[in-house]
Parts: sequence; structure tokens; C-alpha cells
Amino acid sequence: MDFQAIIFAAIAGAVGSGLGAALGLAAAKLFKASNAAPFIVIGVIIGITLSRFVDPSAISASGELRDQLDTELRTDPLFRQLQAEFPDEYGAYLNELARKAPSLNPEEAEQMGFEFTSNLRMKYAGNIRQASDEQISKILTKELQLTRSIRDDFGIDVCARFVAGGPAALPENAYPKLEEIIRDKGTALFSAIAEGRNSSAEPKHAIESDWQKFFSEWYATGATGDDLALMQKSSPDTPEICDIAISINKTLIAMEGDTGERLRAESAYGAAALP
Repeated sequence: MDFQAIIFAAIAGAVGSGLGAALGLAAAKLFKASNAAPFIVIGVIIGITLSRFVDPSAISASGELRDQLDTELRTDPLFRQLQAEFPDEYGAYLNELARKAPSLNPEEAEQMGFEFTSNLRMKYAGNIRQASDEQISKILTKELQLTRSIRDDFGIDVCARFVAGGPAALPENAYPKLEEIIRDKGTALFSAIAEGRNSSAEPKHAIESDWQKFFSEWYATGATGDDLALMQKSSPDTPEICDIAISINKTLIAMEGDTGERLRAESAYGAAALP
């Protein structure tokens, strides 16, 4: 069994939707005074991970299979986190994987890992609203680092294709360079979910005036209505959307007070809730 591929797929599911882990960020919401209709801008973040391979011959078909699977999976920090913070769900996944392992083909094993983490993420996404702003900010900061890394290392055209369409735009040699950031973002996301689940704090929801404040501050940085329109369209052939996405995230991270906290919680929730 190829544990590299399974863990790869699972971490993809952990940080967002799509084969390469597209992470949807509800970056901005504008309410027009005339009809209060929302305009949602989504910046897409992808994720992949792991460079190590496990020799399939190390896994026996004996009754110790479950323990062997557990040992191999928990060589990765994300699986250790899931085992510690979501023991029931992790245990159910491990039981199912062990039951099916003898007859699974590689694609089916990868899909199981992806579905486990993506379903777990979506199931508990609402708990992010009760996480601390410090924990939520880690998610957005890692997202910002990732987008900048793609732009700086692979160029603005690749970054724009990534913002518009996710992982298919990335060259294969991008993965080793991005591995650490993506893993950190996945663990930050599940840490926020776990923290929120154990918190008695009131859930944070952005309100109309919060989004109006966001746009006021975003436009003050030099952004324009044309930038908003480009992000709404999100064409992969529009290089400008790379830096626009970065500027949106920077503004979200920098916003102060309760407004900033509500907007960051809303954005992080959007990141976790999208399929």
C-alpha cells in the first residue's frame, strides 16, 4: 500500500476541496445599498504534501494490519493531530481502511483518505466560528504565505491559474517547495476546528457593516472596483488576480477590533465548509 499517496490525498481533503486541496476563502462580501445583494470573492488555495514513500512490503496481511496502518499513517503530523483530536472519527476511518486494504487499488485508497479528511473538515466547519482569533489568523497567514510563494517561485501567470482553478495549474516541481506551508495550514485549520468545538465562546458571524468596512479599507490600499470585478470573474488568463487575491488576504489579516475578528472567522469558515 502506497502510504505517500494516501497521506497526500488525506491532506488534500484536510485543507480544502478538489484533488489538490483547493481551499475556498470567502475573501470579501459587498452589500449594495439598493438591494443588499452579496458579491462573494473567492481566493483559491491548493495543497499537496509529502515526499516520502513507504515500502508496501512492510505491511502484512495479518491480524496486525490495523496497527501497522496506524503506525504508518501517524508518521505524518496531520494524522497524529487527527488521532489526538478526533479519535472516534480517526478510529472509524482506520477500521474501514484495514477492512478494505487487502482488495483496495491505489486510487481507492487515496480516495478514502481524501474523503475522510474532507468530510471531517466540512462536518465540523462551523466550530471555527468559536475558535480564537489567534488560531484563525494562522490559517489566513499560511494562505497568504502560500500564494506569495507560488507567485515568487513560479511566476504570476502560474499564480493566477492557481487562484482561478486550483492545483492543476501548478507544475509538479512546485510540490516539494510548498509542502511545509501546506501541512502547516492543514494542521492550523483542524486546530481551529478542535479549539472551537471545545469552546463556550459565542460564534462569530460577519455582518453587513463588517463587509462595508472591509471594502473601505481594501479600497484605501489602492484596490478598485475593477479589481473586484476581476476577482469575481477569476479568469486563469488574468495575471492581475494573483496580486488582487494577496491584497484581499492582507487586508483581512490587518483589520482590527471585533470587525476584523468576525471577518476572519467568516473567511476561515468559508475555507473549511466548501466541498
